[in-house]
Amino acid sequence: MASVLNSFSTLAPALKEWPALWELVPDYAKNKYKEITEKRGASKANIDKEMLGWMTGAMTAAKLRGL
Repeated sequence: MASVLNSFSTLAPALKEWPALWELVPDYAKNKYKEITEKRGASKANIDKEMLGWMTGAMTAAKLRGL
């Protein structure tokens, strides 16, 4: 038991390895584990695709000149 608990730093992988562990977890931890949290993703940057194409071409040309 101790080797399983010491092998993992979070609950999810430990439960996958040893499902019976769920019965030993306190109720407050079970509730926190089941709680759904929304993750805020990074907003997508406004990319100028024409400029991106130009930069890609310039970098490719610079690399080919260096060969």
